[in-house]
Amino acid sequence: MISRTILCLTALICGTSAGKELLQGRGPFGARTEKKIGTLKIPKSDPTGTDIMRFDNGDLIHGKFGGLNDGVLWKRPDIDRPLRVKKDGIRQIVFNGGQPGVHTSKTSHVSLINGDQIPGEIKSLTDKHLILDSPVLGQLKIPREQLKSLSPNPFNGKLAYAGPFTSDDWVLLTYPKVEKKKDEEQKEEIDREEDQKKEGEPEAELPSWVYSGAAFFNAIDQAPLVRQTDLPDTGRLEFEVSWKGRLNLNIAVHADFTRPIIPEIDPAEKEEEEKEAAAAEDDDKSPEERKDAEAEAEEDHSGPPTPKHEILWDLKEGNSLQSIPWLQRDNTGHSYTFGSSYVLNLSSYSSLYRCEFDDNGKAQIARLDGPRVSQSLSETGTATVDLRFDRKKKFFILYINGNYAAQWTDPQAFEGKGRSMGFSSSGNCKVRLSNIYVTSWNGLRDTALSMEHEERDVALLINGTDRFSGSLTKIDQDTAHLKTAYAEMTIPVSDISSLELKKSTMGDVDHEKYLWEDDSPSILLFKPLGRLSLTPKGSSDKILEGHSPFLGNLKVNLDSATLLRFNDESFDVTDWFNDL
Repeated sequence: MISRTILCLTALICGTSAGKELLQGRGPFGARTEKKIGTLKIPKSDPTGTDIMRFDNGDLIHGKFGGLNDGVLWKRPDIDRPLRVKKDGIRQIVFNGGQPGVHTSKTSHVSLINGDQIPGEIKSLTDKHLILDSPVLGQLKIPREQLKSLSPNPFNGKLAYAGPFTSDDWVLLTYPKVEKKKDEEQKEEIDREEDQKKEGEPEAELPSWVYSGAAFFNAIDQAPLVRQTDLPDTGRLEFEVSWKGRLNLNIAVHADFTRPIIPEIDPAEKEEEEKEAAAAEDDDKSPEERKDAEAEAEEDHSGPPTPKHEILWDLKEGNSLQSIPWLQRDNTGHSYTFGSSYVLNLSSYSSLYRCEFDDNGKAQIARLDGPRVSQSLSETGTATVDLRFDRKKKFFILYINGNYAAQWTDPQAFEGKGRSMGFSSSGNCKVRLSNIYVTSWNGLRDTALSMEHEERDVALLINGTDRFSGSLTKIDQDTAHLKTAYAEMTIPVSDISSLELKKSTMGDVDHEKYLWEDDSPSILLFKPLGRLSLTPKGSSDKILEGHSPFLGNLKVNLDSATLLRFNDESFDVTDWFNDL
């Protein structure tokens, strides 16, 4: 079905830039107009439209989403009428290159028992229903049995980064190209041309990390993926990682990506130059001056001069995803890669390393003392990683899938001088990164998992230390009413970080009344936070209509949508690069 659709599209728009996109096949980032930085081809903006339709077989086409009407309507300025493409075989629609036209920094939302997160302001709650004022769905009336948690002020309301909804501002670190002799280059060029003739088309140059569908995939080598991000002094880095092979992932936090420039000097040449310079000086000096100079040399214990430094971000050009030749073949430690930083190595046992340079520019790496707790990570799997840190207290704590994993305290001064982050994999391991959040942290050394209770609702305040359990009777006039064993409390909603509802009142997500019309629903993602599953019924370019057995018939505002995925099947790590 999809192959026939592609052929019909190509025949219809043959000669246009859209036809060329389909005929030329895909590139690693989906664009056909490119510039080159380092070793990576970077897409420019596409004049045909910033939306992207990506197919199951890897093909894609730029343009503008025109709605749903017996298929996906697709607009382009080089075509006189919208294309109608059957949904069969379409993997996803990316809106505006992953940057929504309208979005808010507010993070208030409710979580449903099926995993959906609906952004919005909580207006009221009874024992039967919740009223939510949502920017994407309007005013909703949600049965209480469908609610898992309420989050009026998650992350204390402070969100430094959420994504990746686009590949912008991310950087791939690579090795500089090795200079080759002219005859070697000519031989390689001849061999390459012969291979291309045999295969019929040039071989695509894939980068080490590939961005697709709000995630980064790494299956080629272990090059680092980094981003200049404003990590707070007291905060959290949370992300979802999927892997194939034995997991061995490095995560750098508070990295400054600054390192000394140490000139390469041949020791023999240096010794010879020093002898010649000393001899030249001695020829011009009197015996008394020579004696004074020797005395000064003996008293001089200042050591070598402080080295100059280079900063990675000085080499960055613009905001597009780009590669920078930053790695050094002779200096491969974390300090040379991330600068002054802390690097978490996540594997069967997790370790935290303090990385820095001394005053003479020599790299110093030390593993912090901490408990060695087995993570029980299988050869293939998915995990949610939650790393929390406090710069002032020099403290780190790690949770995996909501469970405590390890903690460390640095006995010295906090070495992470920067605020950026980075990821790199080691060994023969394929990795997928998604759902990355950088937020503030209230200092609470517990996870939401520890707050779940069978018979009690649990309220966590934004100060991170106070929590109360009991029965949440209602919310009205921006006030939550909580009946505890000792008193009836009223708490302003503005003081509440989250409310975890008791399991006994939650419905069964597998109950017949929650069955989907299709085998798998479509998924909408929103920026900065939000996930909605539904069966689409129709759509304009701005409003999508659909049905959810949890929420009923819906009209969804697409202004803040970043991605529409036409099925809820998890990414298969065994065929990652088939969907690019």
